[in-house]
Amino acid sequence: MMTERLGSWRAPFIAVGLLWVVAWFIFLQPRDLAKAPVSESRHESSCLWNILGGGRFWALAILIIGAQTVRQIYRVWLMKFLQIGRGYGEKGALDFISLYFIAANIGCFAVGFVSLWLTRRRGLSPHNALRKVYAGACVLTALSVFIPWLGKDWLLLVTLLLIGTGGLALWPCYWGLRSGTLRRPYRPSHRPAEHVGVGGDFAAAKLLWPVGRSLR
Repeated sequence: MMTERLGSWRAPFIAVGLLWVVAWFIFLQPRDLAKAPVSESRHESSCLWNILGGGRFWALAILIIGAQTVRQIYRVWLMKFLQIGRGYGEKGALDFISLYFIAANIGCFAVGFVSLWLTRRRGLSPHNALRKVYAGACVLTALSVFIPWLGKDWLLLVTLLLIGTGGLALWPCYWGLRSGTLRRPYRPSHRPAEHVGVGGDFAAAKLLWPVGRSLR
């Protein structure tokens, strides 16, 4: 998809994007656009300190920091790692990056299929099914600890593909678990998940900085 010609990435990027838009409208169902009923239950106190002191906030914080860290580190530094750290050429590294993102998207879609299988075949609740899928994704991303000892061979590439699969699989799990965690309503300006999202971005940025310095 990418050649030495400047801007060669744009045509496939636009083509794939248009295909995704068409697929999205095909699979969109009327019920997906239906508004959820508004709960009449009493709203909890939305003070920031009450949110920060709640267990639900920190449960979500751990989820999003883990998902942000593994996703962003590999997204930003994988190309340089392959070229500088393991001696792959530019073309070989670019070809592998394409495979990496294909594997990542497979992991994202697999979350839905595996969760449905666990709920329909194993009788688990949607929440517990997502917990198990999230745990499986964590096992895949934990393969990162072996990267320093893997050289320039097929085992390194397979490990990176598995990490990519698990890394993006964490995200639909996070959104699903977030929906299940925030059952009680908050004011729009004081939602724990929004504070968590900002914290996850900040934590990922702080972790990316030393990784970048180590590759100089």
